[in-house]
Amino acid sequence: MDRMIIVQDEKMLEDYICPLPHFVRQFLRSQHENFAVIHPLANHIAPSACMNGGTVLVRTIPSIDTPPIQMSRHVIRLLGKPIFVTTCTIGEGVMPQNYEDIEDHVKTGVDHISPLTFGIDESAEFSTVIKYDHEGHITVVRNSGEKQY
Repeated sequence: MDRMIIVQDEKMLEDYICPLPHFVRQFLRSQHENFAVIHPLANHIAPSACMNGGTVLVRTIPSIDTPPIQMSRHVIRLLGKPIFVTTCTIGEGVMPQNYEDIEDHVKTGVDHISPLTFGIDESAEFSTVIKYDHEGHITVVRNSGEKQY
């Protein structure tokens, strides 16, 4: 899971990705953490942004106020649509500690690299990722708690 789409809010999610089933909306609102969700449908998203089987990983901008989150909010507001993001790793790679450690094929494979320097947040954790199907099943794909470097 090294790529995802970030949306501003639930309305943007439903406008661009798919209607959110009631049971998923209830689940997300009952939780205290911010989830990334694998959606089985992607209405207005390029096929290259989709994962296997046409699914798409989407995260709503969290309420925390860090430089990367502020930048994401700003870009989404300017564009008026979701943004597609990748991490600095492809597959099972190790998160680089600085820009020079990012492999060249990763740098050349993206449209833009943020000029911001964020440093390492020792307290940062990966978000919990869930997926659902239209029969009403929600599955946790990855739990939060793993360190992100």
